Amino acid sequence: MIFTALSYLLIVALAIVALGTLLLPVYVWVLARDKAQAADLAEAQQMLGADFPN
Repeated sequence: MIFTALSYLLIVALAIVALGTLLLPVYVWVLARDKAQAADLAEAQQMLGADFPN
């Protein structure tokens, strides 16, 4: 009984690790995309100067 529960917990833990590993590239891509958008926004604000409200 306890071994069955432990095996189920191990399977769940491995599934969570596998999902995290699969989602890691998506997380890195989203971070890179957000940094690029922030750089574009900063450039647009610099071009517009004081006319752009913060």
